[in-house]
Amino acid sequence: MPEFIVLVALALSSMVFLALNKIAFADRLAGAWMLCVLGFLMARVFRGRNDIPPPGLPLAALGLAGGGISAILLSFPAVLGRGVEIFTFLRLLLFQGLLWLPILGVAPYLLPRFFGRKSPHSFEDSGTIPPGWMRPFVESSAAGLLLLGSFALEAWGHGRAGMILRIVVVVAHLARSVPGLVSFSKVNALGLALRWVLPCSALGWLLGAVFPYLRVGTLHMMFIGGAGLLMVSVATRVFLGHNERHDLLASPMRWFHFVWGLTLFTAATRLTSEFVMKVRITHFTYAAILWVVILAFWWWKLHRDLRKPVFEEGIIKTNCPRRLKAAARERAVK
Repeated sequence: MPEFIVLVALALSSMVFLALNKIAFADRLAGAWMLCVLGFLMARVFRGRNDIPPPGLPLAALGLAGGGISAILLSFPAVLGRGVEIFTFLRLLLFQGLLWLPILGVAPYLLPRFFGRKSPHSFEDSGTIPPGWMRPFVESSAAGLLLLGSFALEAWGHGRAGMILRIVVVVAHLARSVPGLVSFSKVNALGLALRWVLPCSALGWLLGAVFPYLRVGTLHMMFIGGAGLLMVSVATRVFLGHNERHDLLASPMRWFHFVWGLTLFTAATRLTSEFVMKVRITHFTYAAILWVVILAFWWWKLHRDLRKPVFEEGIIKTNCPRRLKAAARERAVK
């Protein structure tokens, strides 16, 4: 409870200072919030640990640490006096590193279950490093270092090379370490949504490399269609899983097609505003409204589904192909 109170207080204080247009104070509080989240999580890992963490966990810690430190440093005008390169690197570390370092570290452990696959980052509980753990750790660490290298390339005047390297690192690492992510196998709506993450992210960075003066807008394809869609998908699984509704997760979840489809439309709306200037402001507005609609519908639908009775074979009907096949197998055995 004390940890929760500290984090809520920091988050609310940051938003209050933003509303008062005290951006520097808000950034310092946001940075402190990230560092506190990291500190509390690491304390739990080391204090209550009974096994070795997943190999990609250091990247998640690096993302939070880099984001928190960057937010604090960028709030001081003296940082800009150190050179535009340092300033740009810290901004990239805050706005993209905070997202993609944890994704590169945690996705190989979490996402394979969306496709019914075994995670290459999942090992049996062990107090010592288990066999096979070092290889994914080295691969994840290399991907994280290369991602930081792409930020450095962009900050020190090689923007195109930096974004191309970023595409290669993210796509190669996630395609290799997340079984089922790059595939044409049949999945439900959650899995299909995740398969849009890499194309949207790569497209956003590629357009940023081709049109460097429009990069702020083009990168929204990565922010919305890539990282944003991934977060909504993972949050859906976490929400239903923690409420013991694995029966819903195993269903086709057709309603989530509306979520990911509208998310991609939102990204496209924000992207086109950079190329059609006469609709620039209206598309900004539409994209913002669509985000609100997506999240409101998502929240309403999850809470509505939680009120449905839990699936029981032979009592509650289901259209889920997996459950129908499982029921058929059980009947055959009997």
